[in-house]
Amino acid sequence: TGDSLRIIKLYGPKMQFIEESGNLPGEILDICKERGLLIKCGYGAIWIQKVQLDGHKIIHGYDFFLGRKIQKGDVLES
Repeated sequence: TGDSLRIIKLYGPKMQFIEESGNLPGEILDICKERGLLIKCGYGAIWIQKVQLDGHKIIHGYDFFLGRKIQKGDVLES
């Protein structure tokens, strides 16, 4: 995304099995107000319900999306 964000904790990750499709690990596959962000992993994907940025309070994954310039297809890097 161009911005350097340091996420220090992820809360409520839930695994979701998906068909392998060529998406990159760290790619945002879906954004849902109720479930948060669906992020591609090496195998499958996880829903991230809440995140905590370095020096900030815990926020819902959807609020993270609203507050940042991210969208489906962006790749979060480690």
